[in-house]
Amino acid sequence: MEFGHFKRSPVVAYRQMPLVEAGHERQELIKSLVILDQFESTFWLHSDCCVGHETAFLAYAGNISSNFFGGIRTCADTTQKTLTVTADEIHQLIGLYTKMRRDAKNPTKVHTNINSNRMSRSLDYVSRAQRSVNPAEKIAFYCTSLESLFSTDTSELTHQIAERVAVIASQNAEARNGHYWFLKECYKTRSKFLHGSALKDSAALEVIKRVPILDDLVRRSICKVLTDETLFSAIAEDRSLDRFMIKRILGTTADKA
Repeated sequence: MEFGHFKRSPVVAYRQMPLVEAGHERQELIKSLVILDQFESTFWLHSDCCVGHETAFLAYAGNISSNFFGGIRTCADTTQKTLTVTADEIHQLIGLYTKMRRDAKNPTKVHTNINSNRMSRSLDYVSRAQRSVNPAEKIAFYCTSLESLFSTDTSELTHQIAERVAVIASQNAEARNGHYWFLKECYKTRSKFLHGSALKDSAALEVIKRVPILDDLVRRSICKVLTDETLFSAIAEDRSLDRFMIKRILGTTADKA
């Protein structure tokens, strides 16, 4: 079945590697899968999608090793669909992938200052949201993705993220107001989910409806960071990000007295 699926697959990803030391085949295969998984996550920047992989194979010294890394992604509505992109769009995505991987190393089981940066952590949580089929869990991971990108203080965190995302991802005052209160509602859902509280049956449909909207809002926020050089530089440090947001919100960068 695997070989039949392989032959019918519209895309096959492969990587030629240098000689692999005996006993390290699985480790080398996982390294390749990490790179592939990170590139696949870039397609989400184009649009809501479920681009991903299933099984990988390593042919070495007459033997074939297989491994699975990550998970099957789903769209915001938990379904799967085919994504169509042009050659030019692929080149644009490669450019974004190169930029967002700047100064970041392959993640390990725990994010640290050495193996990650704001952008890589944010996109990692997006990938986790894509791998869930639970709408409330998707919302929780999307909110964490926004925190990874924009938070600088745990005090009044919900307000800080809702305000900053509203300013970054909105075109006008009416949209900012709508996005601010929308994110507040998403945080209420996240809090109930993470604390094990049950949602009212009447609220379940509203939660499902929020996921695609939140998915789009997170995408716009990340794309804004990647395309705005000043903002992209500002997220490198908490202080510079604070100053950037204060200027955007208040029109000044003056420090508090």
